[in-house]
Amino acid sequence: MFNVLLAKDHVKGIGTQDGSAKKDEDFKDKSQRQVQFNPGQTRATWRVRILTDGKYEQAETFQILLSEPVMGVMEFPAAATVEILDPSDESTVFFPEQIHSVEEDVGELFIPVHRSGDISQELMVVCYTQQGSASGTIPTTVLSYSDYISRPEEHGSVLRFDKGEREKRCLVVIIDDSLYEGEESFNVTLSLPVGGRLGIHYPTTKVNILEDMDDGKACLRCPPSSYFQ
Repeated sequence: MFNVLLAKDHVKGIGTQDGSAKKDEDFKDKSQRQVQFNPGQTRATWRVRILTDGKYEQAETFQILLSEPVMGVMEFPAAATVEILDPSDESTVFFPEQIHSVEEDVGELFIPVHRSGDISQELMVVCYTQQGSASGTIPTTVLSYSDYISRPEEHGSVLRFDKGEREKRCLVVIIDDSLYEGEESFNVTLSLPVGGRLGIHYPTTKVNILEDMDDGKACLRCPPSSYFQ
């Protein structure tokens, strides 16, 4: 807000000054270069149009300046800084679904990962697993009672979006064994984005491995001694 000492038929010059934001690229001001206050008027509006281009940009600024008062004097401040923020255009990566439920014999589970906003540049993000009631293991040492192949939070788990690409798939291998198990779950999480940010909905998705009734029926037919082998 600008504070001025007002007088009858008070007129004040007004205009913009480029900063990191540029006139006619990031904003457009009015051709009218004066603001007039009529007798008794204490507030006036001078509009500046902010231009959007659909591309993500860091915060940019420009100034609005008051000058050359007529029938009045200038008070501080005579300039205001306008900051243009662009969060809606920032490239954002996320899981479109919060929960995935699969059978144990699904084998390879491809979890969609989407991005929105400005997709004109590359983006990289780590997609890794977090153990829950289901246990993970690494490919070289598949352990008994493991339910899936883990994706560690490291370079080998990076997904790379090329320019213009909106969807990638995060692969998790589900281990199918002959042991009866109830429903179990683990999480798959996105982290460490480069070239964008994580979305609020959803940076993590839950994978439910459903109860395998076929394994349960098989065990019911096993001889008693087999339980202790």
